Amino acid sequence: PKDVSVQSKYLSMMNDLLKQRKASNPEFKKLVDEFMNRGGLEVVFEAMKTHPLDGSINLCALAILANMITADNRDAIAAKDTAIVVLNAMRNHTNSVDVQATACEVLCMLLNHREQEMIRLIENDGLNQIKLAMRTHLNSVQVQSQAIGVLMKLASLSQFRNLLQEQKCIDSVLSAAKAHPNSEEIQRMCYLLMMRYPEDESARKFTRESVYWVGPLPKYFAVFLTNKK
Repeated sequence: PKDVSVQSKYLSMMNDLLKQRKASNPEFKKLVDEFMNRGGLEVVFEAMKTHPLDGSINLCALAILANMITADNRDAIAAKDTAIVVLNAMRNHTNSVDVQATACEVLCMLLNHREQEMIRLIENDGLNQIKLAMRTHLNSVQVQSQAIGVLMKLASLSQFRNLLQEQKCIDSVLSAAKAHPNSEEIQRMCYLLMMRYPEDESARKFTRESVYWVGPLPKYFAVFLTNKK
């Protein structure tokens, strides 16, 4: 377990196998079930715990989680305190774009309208970690989109919506939108999230100016108005 090369090789092989089988649902489910039943998840977490500062091991471990989480096993994986493990990886690798983006992707999968996981993330300083990732990697479309995805999951429940505003997460989202004006994905995600804050002046201003990005109908409507003028 202390051999970095062995752990890295094992995790890489497992991740490649998961990606290959993911295209075939029956085989994929069988592989994931076997992996879980044989303690594979514990092995992944132990590797991350033993080598917390090794970027390749942590990235590969996070990729395994991102590839194996499904609607069928999400609860079982979340019950292993996976969100805490993921946040620890983010803390240990703040400068790694890939670790931050993949970690946010996993968190987004774990939350998915699950209040208990949202509480777990918030209680373990998850919001500050998300904001730090967005601030540190402002120019990364991948980090920004995955992080906004996490915030959107949290904002889907009214009891967490005000908290995001209090913690100035809106500022982080607007900074992402400003840094990536040509990313339709980020602009659309920001728009949908800001729509949940009609009382916030900055959010209202953004939604007024960004209607172009919502989808094809507003785009065509905008063209129609322009031509009408």
